[in-house]
Amino acid sequence: RSDANGRRDGARKGEDEKASAVDVPEHMYRTLKVVWRKDISDYAASGLREMFGAFGTVEDVVIRDGKRRKGSALVVFATKEQAERAAGAQCGDAANPLLTVRAATEPRGPAFFPSSGMDTRPQTATKRPTPAPEPAAKLKPA
Repeated sequence: RSDANGRRDGARKGEDEKASAVDVPEHMYRTLKVVWRKDISDYAASGLREMFGAFGTVEDVVIRDGKRRKGSALVVFATKEQAERAAGAQCGDAANPLLTVRAATEPRGPAFFPSSGMDTRPQTATKRPTPAPEPAAKLKPA
């Protein structure tokens, strides 16, 4: 059987899973996530645009509202090469440096080798991984 687009039922499910695994908008590859401590000092969008302008053309700066102590922003560059140059660079006030991380990176290696166990999905900036829970103590029979 095939659906309205001419795809077979079994093929459609596999294609949808593969498409969702790599469906990252192009602009995310050109974007940096920038983090700082707001309780020490704060950064304005215009200041971030000026600082990161040294690495290339900054298309947009979006300050994210949220937590009291942590400030964050997304800085979008014109090219992914400019974002690569700015990632990990030391910017900002020495007392309150900016932490910069790529919002998404392109997958490395050959695409779609499910049997290899290799995760080929694009990597995105996330929170720190939580440590695995420790195993429960074994009880000795009485």
